Amino acid sequence: MLRGFRSAAANVGLEIEHLLPVAGCDPGTVNAAFPRLSSPPYAMALVAKTGTLTSTDGGITVLAGFLNTAQGEVAFCVAAPHAAGRIRLARHTEESFVVDLLNRRGGAVPRTCGPPLAAPSEDASIVTAEVASRLTFASRLTGPDPPATMRSSRGTLAETPRTVSR
Repeated sequence: MLRGFRSAAANVGLEIEHLLPVAGCDPGTVNAAFPRLSSPPYAMALVAKTGTLTSTDGGITVLAGFLNTAQGEVAFCVAAPHAAGRIRLARHTEESFVVDLLNRRGGAVPRTCGPPLAAPSEDASIVTAEVASRLTFASRLTGPDPPATMRSSRGTLAETPRTVSR
């Protein structure tokens, strides 16, 4: 799924760092919840998305993304089930897993920070399945760089702006 996400981003001319937070670069949950991954020597090696259910089904926290390591990039997903009431402990456990993975693969290799991520109410849009299928079709016709008429100032198909969060 992560590699598919990266491929879809590339099809519209975007790097993954332009869409997801990079630890040590972008403010938000990744930096706040995973301080070791946001500080040297691990800063900028992680681009990821968090997910949290505080009580549904016993609670769960998830961290999924890409790690730059000395042995190459790793796509990963780590989850801590039954985390209700223990979210901080669950995230610390996830962070320890990722730090151990980085160390086992020769250490962190920093990536370039992407441009600042848009705030949820800033230059945000929802891409519907219909729009996505047009993008995919256009990409097949034009290659990975869609025509300028299909891109907004941030490189994505322009739609009616609506507030969304990442």
